[in-house]
Amino acid sequence: MWLIIKEQIDLYVVIGYIIKLNYTFITLAASAKAVYPLIAVNEDELTLKVNDHITNIQWDRDGSTWALGTCNGKTGFFHTACTTEYNPLVSRLQYLQELTKGRGKPDGHEVHYEGNMYISKEKPQDWVSCIICTELASVPVQTGCCGSSFCLKCIEEWAKSSATCPHCRKTRKDGFSFNKDLRTERLIKDLKLFCTNYNSGCEWNGELRDVADHLAKTCQFEAVPCPLKCLRKLPRFQMKRHVEEECPLRKIKCPFAGCNRSITYKSMIEVHYQECLFCPVRCPNHCKDRFIVRMDKERHLTEECMEAIIDCEFAEFGCNCQAKRKDMPNHLEEAVHFHLSMLLKDYRKLQQKVESIDLSKD
Repeated sequence: MWLIIKEQIDLYVVIGYIIKLNYTFITLAASAKAVYPLIAVNEDELTLKVNDHITNIQWDRDGSTWALGTCNGKTGFFHTACTTEYNPLVSRLQYLQELTKGRGKPDGHEVHYEGNMYISKEKPQDWVSCIICTELASVPVQTGCCGSSFCLKCIEEWAKSSATCPHCRKTRKDGFSFNKDLRTERLIKDLKLFCTNYNSGCEWNGELRDVADHLAKTCQFEAVPCPLKCLRKLPRFQMKRHVEEECPLRKIKCPFAGCNRSITYKSMIEVHYQECLFCPVRCPNHCKDRFIVRMDKERHLTEECMEAIIDCEFAEFGCNCQAKRKDMPNHLEEAVHFHLSMLLKDYRKLQQKVESIDLSKD
């Protein structure tokens, strides 16, 4: 496992425009780029061996700095400044999950309980298993005739269709009966098990009585459904990031200044962005003002857009010229005499009307 650190990078982010940001990182050796062996991964830091010295580097639990992937032909654990060829950023738990992937089953004994398979550190006694289902007895009972153990549910189902003991075949007259067996139940619940998510990276191990609670509440590698009901199931440690940054049903506020709408991300992308009056839209005429607020689009086209086709100011006097707004000043300059002649012609018509009105009054 290796760590590579690069002294300086240029990060380009494109969101409508290109922004250039310079980031400087700690240099652990004289060279701008170096390779270091990874000694250990602790709860809060990485331990590296640099020039025969042990160096600790703070671990970013949110996974915004370190990544698993390939950098400069080496595969391993890298600082994300080194490369764009890495897998999605990882947290400490994700790293542990990657590290333990494919490690197989833990050393122990396979046991079955209530339909689930577990690995037990010690092999349970054969007599604590139900003779009917062969699993560890759930709510164990013991028969009065031969002392065999059964699940309460299994023996009750058996008794509905048979009046004999499943093991010794004695009838109720010969002593077949069953009662709850607290001792056997305690022995079963005391069994030390590994978490069922051992292969995914979980290091928990504990008593059988605590497994269900561990999986339901604390196991960070247990797949849980999204609380926003998007139908995704993810390891518990990834769910916070999913709910806050990835879930299509998470609530987000419209990013455009002036709009205070808060709706789901899915609705924002599919519907709201197509309707939001404050959303920047591209001018249909591709003028120099490439993006304009949707509510100003009509005003922009009728009053400002230099690429819009408009009528000449003298259209009412008979000029039929249409040109782009940016070219109209040239037209007005070139057609001064033409416009004046039209104005003069219109003036004479108006003068004749005035004279005819005065004659009619006389």
